[in-house]
Amino acid sequence: MPKYRTVFQLQLIALVALLSIVTSRSLAGQVASIETSAGITIPSGPLGRGHGAGPLVRAGVVLGRPSYAVRVRLDYESAWMSGDEPESSYASGRDLRIESIVGSGLIKVWDRRVTGYVILGGGVARMHAPRDVRNPYGSIFTARAGVGVRRWLGRFGWQVEMAPSLVFSDYATPADFELASFNAMTAGIFF
Repeated sequence: MPKYRTVFQLQLIALVALLSIVTSRSLAGQVASIETSAGITIPSGPLGRGHGAGPLVRAGVVLGRPSYAVRVRLDYESAWMSGDEPESSYASGRDLRIESIVGSGLIKVWDRRVTGYVILGGGVARMHAPRDVRNPYGSIFTARAGVGVRRWLGRFGWQVEMAPSLVFSDYATPADFELASFNAMTAGIFF
């Protein structure tokens, strides 16, 4: 089994353990909420020259009461982007998967019936193109900044976000020393 799969399996186990701990505490007081979302990933910059849009899924936990001005979110995200040249011997033309674990601050901007917030975060990511096109970098840093809106509807709520992300790697880009970036647009629920 490739080393990156083992690392991400351990990270995923850690996230599931954290979710288990958080959910075992009283969510009735809304100290934490669990969220899941899906959407679309649109590659931009150098990454956009060899890849097309694809699906994105995210699951995470938000710590802090909804009344707090700043809350912390820890999430696991998996994005797929289609390649323009699936038979290419280079990762820049093949389908691409980016898996990441990101910690973000959700900074409340307004709070009326719908709450608006700014997202600032960073974490670790893995990039992989199929058919053993090796990624020589291993785990790499990723940063995110975006905006979102959410609304509670009793025991659950909905959210919509747009968050451009920067992956500090030139893997799967058509030239050296060009960082990968993509825009993630998601809609989801939380409870």
